[in-house]
Amino acid sequence: MKIFTSLLLATGLFISSCAKKEPIIENVPGVMKISSTGACTVLIQLNSGKSLFPTNPDKVKPFLTDGRQVTVSYRSDKAFVSPCTGSDPALIENIR
Repeated sequence: MKIFTSLLLATGLFISSCAKKEPIIENVPGVMKISSTGACTVLIQLNSGKSLFPTNPDKVKPFLTDGRQVTVSYRSDKAFVSPCTGSDPALIENIR
């Protein structure tokens, strides 16, 4: 019975942690903005005017060319604070 209760509790925690994920915002066009100075070395300027600070830089590494047109799918990353004024921290799910 202890095993069953532990398994049930673990499953409940897993499901609740999955439910807290931010929704994915899909296929948004933008432009890579690369700077060699300051903390804001990589930003994605969306066509809407919103700026994203990627919190998973490994995902955007192949796209690090200033002015490169990209399309991104991302989640707001509430666990991170952007060092760039006016930009939102974002977990990049897909970029092309």
